[in-house]
Amino acid sequence: MDPVDIKVELGPKELFSITKLLDKVDWTEPWIIMLLVFHGFVTVLAVATRNHGNIQAALFCILLLMVYFSEVLNEWAARNWRLFARDQYFDSRGTFFSTMIAAPLLLNCLFLVGHWLWISGTLLIKAKQSQFRSNLHRQHTPSGNSHYRQAHGSDSSSKSDVSDSSSHE
Repeated sequence: MDPVDIKVELGPKELFSITKLLDKVDWTEPWIIMLLVFHGFVTVLAVATRNHGNIQAALFCILLLMVYFSEVLNEWAARNWRLFARDQYFDSRGTFFSTMIAAPLLLNCLFLVGHWLWISGTLLIKAKQSQFRSNLHRQHTPSGNSHYRQAHGSDSSSKSDVSDSSSHE
């Protein structure tokens, strides 16, 4: 069966109504339950690996690849839905696939990007605070502040002035 010829039970006005789409889903189908478990697992994995950048980067790439190939996967599911489902959910526009599969994957990707931005911002703040402390420390030490050296007589020009005045007496 060609995926373009697939008829969905949703009418034209219902096509973009997510709640009506979700009402049509038989939530007791094993593959739907497994899909929900998969999304839960991916979310837990994304949160649990928040301190492991390499694992998160790999997860991010895998999730984006799944979203990228969602059209192909939707077409395959539309042709072979009888192998795993009781009802035909996969229309030519990919409404069901986008709602039930691609959108949750993209939300996980959004979480990962947001987490990376948070980490980057935190690291930038820490680096700038460290730089500020270093500059402040350098300004308040004898070796780093010419005003301090002049006021406390540790500047070489003030020493030479003192030695020159003592030799003229």
